[in-house]
Amino acid sequence: MTHGLNQAIAATVLGVFLLGIAAWTSINELSGQVDRWGAIEAVDAARQDLSRTIRQYRQSPDPEGQQRAIAAFDVLSAKIEALRFADPGNGFADDSGIIAADTLTAFIVAASQADTATRAMTNLDEALNQVAALVGHEAELARLDLAASTTASKELEDEQRIITERLHVLFGAMVTAEHIRRHIASFDRFKGTETGLEVPLKGIEAKLEQLPPPCTPEQEGETANICKPSTARLRASLAVLSEAGPDTINTLTQNAYWASEAYSRAAETRYRELTRQLQETVDKSEDERNRIRSLRTGDIAISRVNLALSEARAMAATLATTPLDDLETLNGQVRARIVQTRLRLPHVMTLRNQSEEEINRLRRLVAEAEETWSNAHAATFARRSAEQEYDALLNRLGTSITATTEEVRLSASHWISVFAKSTFAVLLLVAVAVIAAAFAANRHVARPLATVTSAILDLAQGATERRLVLKGGGAGFRRLAEAIERLRNANIERRELLLRNADQKAQIECQMKTLEKTNREIEHQARHDALTGLPNRRFAEDFLSEIDETSGRNGEDFALLHVDVDRFKEINDTIGHDAGDFILQHVSDVLRMRTGSGEHTFRIGGDEFLIAILGGPDKADVEAVASSIVEDLANPVSYEGHSCRIGASIGIAFGQGAGFDARKTLVNSDMALYRAKKAGRNQYAFFNDDLQHQMVRSRKMSDEILLGIERREFVPFYQPQFYCGSLALRGVEMLCRWQHPEHGLLSPGEFLPYADELKVTGRIDRILFERSANDLRALKARGILMPKISFNVTADRLMHQDLAESLRADIDPDTEVSIELLESMSLDTLSEALRWSIDTLKENDIRVEIDDFGSCRASIAGLISVGPDAMKVDRAIIAPITGSEPHYQLVKAIVEIGRALGIEVVAEGVETQDHVRLLTEIGCSVLQGFALARPMPVDDLAQFILKRYGAPGAAA
Repeated sequence: MTHGLNQAIAATVLGVFLLGIAAWTSINELSGQVDRWGAIEAVDAARQDLSRTIRQYRQSPDPEGQQRAIAAFDVLSAKIEALRFADPGNGFADDSGIIAADTLTAFIVAASQADTATRAMTNLDEALNQVAALVGHEAELARLDLAASTTASKELEDEQRIITERLHVLFGAMVTAEHIRRHIASFDRFKGTETGLEVPLKGIEAKLEQLPPPCTPEQEGETANICKPSTARLRASLAVLSEAGPDTINTLTQNAYWASEAYSRAAETRYRELTRQLQETVDKSEDERNRIRSLRTGDIAISRVNLALSEARAMAATLATTPLDDLETLNGQVRARIVQTRLRLPHVMTLRNQSEEEINRLRRLVAEAEETWSNAHAATFARRSAEQEYDALLNRLGTSITATTEEVRLSASHWISVFAKSTFAVLLLVAVAVIAAAFAANRHVARPLATVTSAILDLAQGATERRLVLKGGGAGFRRLAEAIERLRNANIERRELLLRNADQKAQIECQMKTLEKTNREIEHQARHDALTGLPNRRFAEDFLSEIDETSGRNGEDFALLHVDVDRFKEINDTIGHDAGDFILQHVSDVLRMRTGSGEHTFRIGGDEFLIAILGGPDKADVEAVASSIVEDLANPVSYEGHSCRIGASIGIAFGQGAGFDARKTLVNSDMALYRAKKAGRNQYAFFNDDLQHQMVRSRKMSDEILLGIERREFVPFYQPQFYCGSLALRGVEMLCRWQHPEHGLLSPGEFLPYADELKVTGRIDRILFERSANDLRALKARGILMPKISFNVTADRLMHQDLAESLRADIDPDTEVSIELLESMSLDTLSEALRWSIDTLKENDIRVEIDDFGSCRASIAGLISVGPDAMKVDRAIIAPITGSEPHYQLVKAIVEIGRALGIEVVAEGVETQDHVRLLTEIGCSVLQGFALARPMPVDDLAQFILKRYGAPGAAA
């Protein structure tokens, strides 16, 4: 029994010994795993610190930040070396070391590229600043030249005005000299009688006072003075003639006649000289106007270059913050602006007449800017690529650390299991034998072991809340407890850091997504129409710029269709804005349906759309698209029970003829649209050279009209009106003529349409009113009192409150004043404002006449409503009465209507004596036409009246 007990004790001791060895081995292995775990956590902490340092360096790259990043790399490398020393046989440390070295290499490359990119951006900024300074200098010179040309043009206009005034005075002197010569001739006829000399001599003396006095010594040197044709000889000869005796009167009369002839010839020579000076001044003024137009064209071109350059500088400034994926897009945009500058600025310099040396210098500066941009873009791309590479390496290192940490955790859990099983087996074997040592074993082994095991299991499961407190145990347990506590603290810090990083990353990603979405929405809203969803004018302008670039490179033609919705305003005003919005959406749907690939549609205004067709379309294809749009939009559209009828006017222009300038092509399409609308709408029209010439002529005529108003070149002509039967003078109708400096006298049909478009007919009327009032005063001074004068006025001028007062204030009260209203004003539906204006005219004793009666649609009720003093029968009705019985009867009926209503009937277009005879038979009141008198200026009118009626006053 003793032997068996001894054997049992020996077996127990042997088992305890063997299990103790197993437990001790597991404890040592577990301690190594914990140390390895701590080393890996240190490597991860160093990696995270490196990531933070690199992010800070990216935000503000400087040498100190670069040194901090390299120091962080050194710390990471040291931690990896410590891991390799703690676990020599593990390949993770070797792989981590390689990754860290590659990351450092990539970072150094990126830092080097960052310096290169910074230098390139500095060079780019300097190059662009030089080009911008050159552009600004050219713009300033252009402004100075424009101001100088404007001043010179004004001085030339003043000079023209002065010369014109001198010509007017000199012309009056020539007329007076002619009268003096006639008086001398009359004197010569009557000198043989004693009673016939007094009147001619007094007439000569009166006329002599109207001549300019001889030049003073101070005026002799002024070549432009009107006193240069000297009156000294004429005055002296006339003074001697007034005291001549019978024996010398013949000689002195002949001398006086020759003196007057000499003065007239000298005045004519001076008149031609002043006319030549005036023409030279006019030519110089035209040259200055051409120069001003050229300078304005150059100023516009400089503005476009400046815009492209500003856009290039603004875009280049975003290079440092542009994502890698967007660098190529930014490169294309900036390069396009620089190319625009390179292509357009030499043209601007050519307009400025710069030397070839300046143009070559400009090309060199732009080429340097383009090259520096390429360098900056390449360096930035290389830097971003290197940054992307070391970001990927750091992410790879983090992923490897996470995987290795998990591996270590699983291995530690395995050894914990081995240790626990071995320990529990030892406890079972020695439970009976060592009851006496149970308390000591529990204190120094079991309880520490349970505590350590529990702490390790908590760490393995990720629980770090409970702190390890070890009571008892040997030195091995205490070292293990210290290692576990360090590992727990490291895990706590790592978890908190991970949580913070994850939260920050999530917030940043959320903010970035929100920002990107908002930017996309803002960009879309800024470049698209909210109602129709079509690209808007801003989008269209950018698109036209792209067309300039692509068409300029590949030479392909393109076409622009400018679409305007007809009768849109009527629907918008009558049915409402909702109906207008519905119509615009309907139009956009039709345009989308009728345009295919290679065709782009934009809404560029309220009811204006633009279609761009790329790829070199031919005329037939474009015409087919335009025709289908016109046909579709001509169909009625139903909206809330209303049948809405609209249409489309389309102007078409091809880009090839515009030299690939898309904006000029857009202007050409607008011209074609104007032609389509003027031709009756609901159709399309192509831009061509004839339209270009018409627009150029229209612009030129508009400029000349405005200049003519400033120079007061518009003059009144007067066509007499006669009482039917007696042919006594009834009065005159004032007609407008333009004394054009190049084309001579122009009739209203040649310029009034352009004046109507410019809205300046009212200004022309004011000039004519003033001159007519002056002419009437001049006629009265010559003893001719005009019985009546009538004016044609526009509706705008009729609405002026001061019209009646100014006419009555300027025109003699003994002269009747009449205002002629066009029948097209719709007499049946006169507005309250027009009716008020007509009443105001009548209250100021101004007659009201209806012009061109019978050419429109006025009713008898309209005539009674207006109550005119006279009505003028249209020449289209008067002309056929000599051969058309219906027209004869119609005029007769109109005369009867006028007689019944107490309205004076005036017949226009009296071209023949047959007209005079028939209208007299009918009983017409007043006649006007070429058969009796043509329109004439005031001097011819005075001679006509004196010749026809004899002494002043006989006309009445």
